[in-house]
Amino acid sequence: MNKLVQAEITRMSEVQPEPIEWLLPGFIAYGKLSIIMGDPALGKSLVTLDLAARITKESPWPANNGSAQIGDVLLISNEDDPADTIRPRLDAAGADSNRVHLLSFIREIDGSGKRLFSLSEDVDVLMAFLSNHPLCRLVIIDPISSYLCGTDGNNNIEMRSILAPLVDLAQMYKVAILCVTHINKSEHRTSLNRMSGSIAFGALARFVFVVIKDQENPKRRLMLQAKNNLAEDAKGLAYSVKDIDGFPVVVWENEYVTVSADAAFLGENKQKTSEINDAVSWLMELLSSGKMKSKEVAVLAQGEGFSVATIRRAKKKLGVISIREEYGEEGSWWCELPKALIYPIDAQP
Repeated sequence: MNKLVQAEITRMSEVQPEPIEWLLPGFIAYGKLSIIMGDPALGKSLVTLDLAARITKESPWPANNGSAQIGDVLLISNEDDPADTIRPRLDAAGADSNRVHLLSFIREIDGSGKRLFSLSEDVDVLMAFLSNHPLCRLVIIDPISSYLCGTDGNNNIEMRSILAPLVDLAQMYKVAILCVTHINKSEHRTSLNRMSGSIAFGALARFVFVVIKDQENPKRRLMLQAKNNLAEDAKGLAYSVKDIDGFPVVVWENEYVTVSADAAFLGENKQKTSEINDAVSWLMELLSSGKMKSKEVAVLAQGEGFSVATIRRAKKKLGVISIREEYGEEGSWWCELPKALIYPIDAQP
């Protein structure tokens, strides 16, 4: 039996035009979902805390982009300790901690204990908070993968069912929602497709930022726009992380960055390819005289400045064979080149 349905159709002449209202002009808008992605340890969470601090004190935005509109911030996070990490970092960034609210867990009313906040079950919790805090300007979810709670992050249909209510909530309360996520391991896609998980993330977000190292200055970070549907010029920002009273703080540069996210990833990929090729040559020369213990290879590689990941890829590219040899109760792993490299087909034995 077919269900009775009714289409919701609106004559566009009945829609009242509204201007985009900006939290961070040209970068993050009220009523929209934004995502910031990047590899670990690049300062993504520090960036979100810096934005929160500026909102609580009505401080200037980076790159002379006006000042923040004062208000509250809701931080949904459980990976960092509130007492020894989150609060000290907010203080170092100059935040008014009275305006920052942390949602770390959900307590069951029946007394059965506490659990992680769930985007699939607890949107009503967010709605209640926003109803009671009309000056909330920003909701930070860091990282969003921690709050999927059983939902397949790679399933497009499931993720749309999770994110769509979040988008509706942002529109309803005119609040900006900023989610933190990681990038995948692919090196041959556009920047938007480097986002970890389903394509629904990039499809429903109006703004997507990627944080990447500056290839010419490893201490410099670039925050580039991989997607911006609502502003004319997709500019980027640059920052470094400095220590203030023992805690890391984001220090923004005064000028915009003009390099695109795709171009930055292309430069990073070229550098990785060059590093792997150097590691392949080094590894082949090292093992050409015979097998070596894996631990010794790792120590020598570190001395040459090669990362563990680079050596692992070089081994895969060369087809290096790993062998475990037992000696009594102990054993060791050894590395050796495949015979085809030691004795080429056209060479005399």
